[in-house]
Amino acid sequence: MPLDVSDYEFQTKVVTLMLASRTFLTSYRDALKPELFEYEEHQTLVRQVLGYYDKYHEPPTLDNLRYQLENYEKTKPIATKTWAKYLEGIQELLHDSSLAFVHDEMEKFLRFRVYVGAMGAMTAALKKYDFNGAAKAFMGALRYEIKPTDGIEFTDSVYDRLTKVINRDTIPTGIRALDDAMGGGTAKGEMTVVLAPPGRGKTTLLVNLGAAGVENGRTVYHFFGEQNENAVWYRYARRFLHLDYATLRAKPKRHSYLLEQLFEQTGTRLRIASCLGKEVSALRGYIYRHGAPDALIVDYADKMLPSARYSEIRFELSRIYDDLYQMCAEFNIALWTASQSNRDSLGKEVVTIGDFAEDFNKAAIVDNVLALCQTKKEETTDDMRIFTAKVREDKGHEEIHCKIYRSQMRVVSVDDVWRRRLKPAEEKDDDED
Repeated sequence: MPLDVSDYEFQTKVVTLMLASRTFLTSYRDALKPELFEYEEHQTLVRQVLGYYDKYHEPPTLDNLRYQLENYEKTKPIATKTWAKYLEGIQELLHDSSLAFVHDEMEKFLRFRVYVGAMGAMTAALKKYDFNGAAKAFMGALRYEIKPTDGIEFTDSVYDRLTKVINRDTIPTGIRALDDAMGGGTAKGEMTVVLAPPGRGKTTLLVNLGAAGVENGRTVYHFFGEQNENAVWYRYARRFLHLDYATLRAKPKRHSYLLEQLFEQTGTRLRIASCLGKEVSALRGYIYRHGAPDALIVDYADKMLPSARYSEIRFELSRIYDDLYQMCAEFNIALWTASQSNRDSLGKEVVTIGDFAEDFNKAAIVDNVLALCQTKKEETTDDMRIFTAKVREDKGHEEIHCKIYRSQMRVVSVDDVWRRRLKPAEEKDDDED
């Protein structure tokens, strides 16, 4: 009868393998935890073996283990069987041929035990109607690292790795000059934050980023912390059609048709949902329900709740950003969010990463920081500058001169504005030819 990863015999052989193979113990040291074993004697033995290994960097001999257990038994005896009999059984198993099978099934065993523990924690949380606690238990099981990576050899697959970096999958911003400055936009697995004081246009730029993703055939999820689904929907509709609110409402049938055509042609999706007062685990749950998008917008991260409470808000904000960064790496999605800059940035001509409000550590976590800069004079002419305060794959520190049309929720580079103005004249010349 084959061994079952859930039974007593299998767990005994796991403990035996820990004693028999230093390589095995080294490989699974971080994943092997006493609480993953079902029976008390296994838990105790695993605790003793790991304690010895951490101190001497090798598994204990049976004699070493007997000595440790004799001292342990004086204070915490286990009635189910004597240690002498238990160790005799392990000694007989040290050269058992089935240990190879146990080695091969180790990852299955660990994953099984992790999920069993998570199910217990989820059940306990649900009985208290603690839905966040249940989600944390579930996500903890999904993210549990069974076996640490051994890394890579630099000279392995050099060409494939180089072409992957060169051809990285980026989500364009829709602003040509900004895409050039960012190497094509925000790549999957990267996190970009828009930094600006209140009322400068953070949400307008985030909507532009989301719309550009859709127009390039990408699926986008937009999570908002202010207003409601309908308000965000109208912002996107204005951006897609380049219309102000009044004009958009004037011809509902015509504009409905145009919006439906856009999504039929691109074959993509745009989902809109609230993230106000939620932890990052809630966003993970949303992704598991609806599938992973290409890009995710969180407007904005500072409105979310941290997965752990701290005495200072700056530590809580760092935790939110850490959790978001891990999520975008896990699902391989591009993530855009926004953050308030401090009061001193209100009168500054150029906003930099030094102007992050509350927690400067956010700048260290994210890959790219785009700072929105605008003087009072520029505000009267709808001019704005996007300063690439940080670009992970480049030096950054470039200013992209833009026009911001708030009524249409549009941000375009000045170069693109001039291209559009010149295009009719160029077409006329072609007709005359």
